[in-house]
Amino acid sequence: SGNSADGYYTSHRLLSLATNRGSTVYGPATGVRIRMTNIADCYIEDGMIVKEWLVRDNMTLAIQLGADPVDAAHDMANRQNAELVDWFASESGRVRKVEVPDDVNKPVSPRANPELFAWRVLASAWRADQETFDKTHAPYSVLHRSPLRHYSGRKNVFAYYQSLRKILGSVHFSIDHVASQPFGDNGIDIAVRWTVTGIHEGEVMGVAPTGNPLFIMGVSHWRCINDRIAAEMTIFDDLAVLSQTLAP
Repeated sequence: SGNSADGYYTSHRLLSLATNRGSTVYGPATGVRIRMTNIADCYIEDGMIVKEWLVRDNMTLAIQLGADPVDAAHDMANRQNAELVDWFASESGRVRKVEVPDDVNKPVSPRANPELFAWRVLASAWRADQETFDKTHAPYSVLHRSPLRHYSGRKNVFAYYQSLRKILGSVHFSIDHVASQPFGDNGIDIAVRWTVTGIHEGEVMGVAPTGNPLFIMGVSHWRCINDRIAAEMTIFDDLAVLSQTLAP
């Protein structure tokens, strides 16, 4: 999306294949063939990328390399620097001030208003509004979270988001950018970069609630057919979230 005067915005979904031939933060070389999913949101001026938001599925990477997720998260927590902690705090403060549009409760076509549709989808997920969620998702919709995790049917997709919401407790969220392109005669592809903040109030991977602040930056790619989401790829760093629950 965009133009030559204001700059262009692109959202790239990547599948990376690699073989672990050297030591990593997760341990010595394993020789394992791995698959990783990433999304890069890029802002472009004069044909050059001047700003990029990169989200990667480090949890799946750690698991494929044989690392214990909690141990890997402990290590990540210990490597956090003051600059990152300050950025988390600043962004969390920004998100808490965001107001959800009043029109979010009104039906809207994603082809007519992709941004308002995005607000409607995220609000239904984070507010546990299954009625609205069902109106924005096809019955057969699928969610791909990683090469190892897939959820089929809107009931299971909704259940996934509710399991995440319970971990976060009181949720605040923002939509930071929306881009879209038509797909076929009756569809549209939408890329949404979003941020969610909360408090660790629910157990996650055996880690009991700590009350620590939690911060998630994610990107969702939706393919909408007949004004409902038929397929979704959502990427954020689960390992980073787990590390925040373990932060000192």
